[in-house]
Amino acid sequence: MAKLFLTQLNLAQFRCFSRLRLKTDHRSVILTGENGSGKTSILEAISLFSPGRGLRRAKVADLARHLNPSPSWKVSCQIDRDGTQRSVETTWMNNSKRRLEVDGKSVKQAELNDCVTILWLTPAMDRLWSESADGRRRFLDRTTMSLIADHAGDVMAYDRAMRERNRLLRHPDSDAHWLKVLEFRMGEAGAKLTRQRLYAIERLTRALAGSVSPFPIGDIRLISQEGAQATTIDREELTEALRLSRPRDFKAGRTLIGPHRADLVVEFQGQNRAAQLCSTGEQKALLISLILANARAILEDFDCPPVMLLDEIAAHLDTHRFQMFLAEAKQLDCQMWMTGTEWALFDSLAEEAQKFQMVVEPDGSTVKIVN
Repeated sequence: MAKLFLTQLNLAQFRCFSRLRLKTDHRSVILTGENGSGKTSILEAISLFSPGRGLRRAKVADLARHLNPSPSWKVSCQIDRDGTQRSVETTWMNNSKRRLEVDGKSVKQAELNDCVTILWLTPAMDRLWSESADGRRRFLDRTTMSLIADHAGDVMAYDRAMRERNRLLRHPDSDAHWLKVLEFRMGEAGAKLTRQRLYAIERLTRALAGSVSPFPIGDIRLISQEGAQATTIDREELTEALRLSRPRDFKAGRTLIGPHRADLVVEFQGQNRAAQLCSTGEQKALLISLILANARAILEDFDCPPVMLLDEIAAHLDTHRFQMFLAEAKQLDCQMWMTGTEWALFDSLAEEAQKFQMVVEPDGSTVKIVN
């Protein structure tokens, strides 16, 4: 099994940091400090080395330090993958697109899985089961991207075509030929991303079934907007469905059918109880179960563990469940970056983790080594 860990993280004009250089080794990392000191911002910076907009889904301009007179920021890290060193950097300057480089060469986000795979768990995700389907689709798509690198491109292709189709739907005299072209593109990308989502669900299900985890197992399904079980959709079927839906879509001014309306449903196995009907603690336990299953699937499929970002991981978990989580995560032999308010929460890690204390200074936050 390959080893994967971050050995250095550099921030410049990012969030509350003017400059930060954080050197680490193969051990997990614990960050503690008061609210607003930058703990989550460090995790967010690392999350930018995965497809998408990071764990807060922030706009690139919002990541810049507000005291910086020339809006820009840079995040870079050194990655050790089984002894091979890689340098990854992402930068943004005002009025430009975010750039991403690996070893000095420009790359697409989908290529990041060749260097590092990152999973995260944040307090905001505790609401995953009780809020709208949008968040659950994003969660499923992030899971799918960790297993199928091309999924990010298919999601983007579908969304681009749908946005253009929605623009045309707001004008009754729109070009029917161009609508047909866009519907073909949506059918092609939509069929692929649906197949990939279903594969990710099947892969998670297998990882859960083969687990001896003390966390609950969830029965996972992908359903359509009508509530029916989603199945693999071929390109022609989806393209024709979009064509037939044009009159209704014109009235609504947007696309009413397709993979963008699907939902992820998880039920507490053996209890026939949907996740949204479970207690807060049970919902968190189900979420953790899926994250751990995702990590196991990555390890089994690519012979290399992911890096795990765990923001306020102890929230909504009693001491026993928290220690069970740490024990199982350690078995995956992955580097964990964790935040918390008290060192005592992580006593069981002892010398297995590096500890850093956040320090707020007039020129911005920084960190000091605790051990």
